[in-house]
Amino acid sequence: METSEMREAMQIMHPHVDINAPLTLYYDETNNIKKLHLKKGNFNVDYTANFVLGGFAFSGQKPNVEDIFDGIPLQPNVVEVKLKHIAFGEFTDCLKSQELRTFLTNVHAKPLYLHISSLNLLYYSIVDIVDSAIPSSIMHYAPSLKNALYIACKMSIDAIVPLFVKYTYPNVPKASVKDFVNELVEILEPYKTEKIGGGIKMLESLLREAANKDSLPFITDEDDYILIQGFMQLYARPIYLFLHSDHFFDNETEIQQLLVDMPLLYKGQKITNYSFFESKADKLIQASDVIIGLTGKFFKYINSSSHDDILELMFNLLDIQSENLALFLGLIEKSLGFNQGLIHYIDGHEETSKIELLGNLMGKDI
Repeated sequence: METSEMREAMQIMHPHVDINAPLTLYYDETNNIKKLHLKKGNFNVDYTANFVLGGFAFSGQKPNVEDIFDGIPLQPNVVEVKLKHIAFGEFTDCLKSQELRTFLTNVHAKPLYLHISSLNLLYYSIVDIVDSAIPSSIMHYAPSLKNALYIACKMSIDAIVPLFVKYTYPNVPKASVKDFVNELVEILEPYKTEKIGGGIKMLESLLREAANKDSLPFITDEDDYILIQGFMQLYARPIYLFLHSDHFFDNETEIQQLLVDMPLLYKGQKITNYSFFESKADKLIQASDVIIGLTGKFFKYINSSSHDDILELMFNLLDIQSENLALFLGLIEKSLGFNQGLIHYIDGHEETSKIELLGNLMGKDI
């Protein structure tokens, strides 16, 4: 797969990101569901839990991380540290952990930066509807239309899922495109009066126009019920984006094979800046497991909470929760200050605005 055009396009869109920085990035992942589908009439997994790939990055010589778990009482038989050894439960429960505070404090004391690629499953499953209907001349409206569609679908998920099942989404038969659009628009109708109403009105108009042409290209000629085929693009993106960096992944057999079958190229040359390792062999991969496990719980909290819920949380935080939340959000702030390309969300503004709200409430620029 040739990546030069994608890499250069990203540099044009994000000129402030130093993609040529020679970094070292360690990876783990959470919620690797392999596929998201509706084969049995409903989601095969919890759609509110993002897939998250990432871990820790550093510049220059590898820092000493042999003491990164110091101060955490671990059983003698623990040879591979995971989040469950440090904190457990939902995100707000994890924030009550004294061991988590010790770990995050240890991390902050080192020249380590958090890197994240997070994909919202529901958002990613429906954006092709907008991309199928919007003309290139008004593509600048696409993010707001996708966000409006996401909010409406999330709020009416009990109606959206049967609709998708009925029309074998994302493989809507071409003969049924108009019927699919008519029923989708009917579900979206009540949201014209919400804060997203303008986006829904524009989207309805675009969908009807596309349906009249029997043209919704990205949700036809696909596989029945398969909303997400895999996460190869999230593994590939940092490899070719940070081309002059070294990437160390936890063993993932399927991704390794895909990279063999479909090697990444840059200007015709094979990219070889990545390796796969057993997590037991390196404490930095284990530390990446801990932080990405926590990050996955964070995104699930964000997706499952309203802006008002977040405000209420802030009034009821225990001291230890407030300390851990400040440490965690501080890692994101530290990383963005170092290189904004390290934090990557595939998500709607509805969810990212909650992250910004939480950051503002905690005095963090995220």
